[in-house]
Amino acid sequence: MRIIPLIRVCGKRISVDFEEMAEKGYTEIYVIDEGEDLNLNLYEEIGGIFKLWVEPCNTFLDVVDVLISGASYAVITEKMPSSHLKESMKATDKIAFKYEGNMEKLRIFLEMGGNIVIFNNPNHISEIKVDKKILISENIMDAEIDVYRVVVPYEVIGGD
Repeated sequence: MRIIPLIRVCGKRISVDFEEMAEKGYTEIYVIDEGEDLNLNLYEEIGGIFKLWVEPCNTFLDVVDVLISGASYAVITEKMPSSHLKESMKATDKIAFKYEGNMEKLRIFLEMGGNIVIFNNPNHISEIKVDKKILISENIMDAEIDVYRVVVPYEVIGGD
């Protein structure tokens, strides 16, 4: 299990010492960008230093922008329209899906070959069969995430 620090970005200013994080041995960062626009300059700056996970990607263009800017993984949310989800999955396998209860979007993601699912609510984990936990974030800011690699072929437990 790897520990990945979680950083919330609100706007363009951020008070995180990335050099210190690298010195402490961190190789990955999970960024939740809560600004109105994605902070592409930040991803370019730290994407060469860290394996970077960026949330939210709510459109196909968000996925493209985030990955081109240096992110290792674009984290899509349930807000993404199904057509954009399908287009994104056809374009790249560098996508993780943040599951918050929308089983239909999860099915689309899994059927299109996705296998990295992020859960905010531990109760959701029992809804699908998972192979193993691949990471858990350290509660550096104010949230924790659990990420699992889904068994392929996947099996959805419960639902239709």
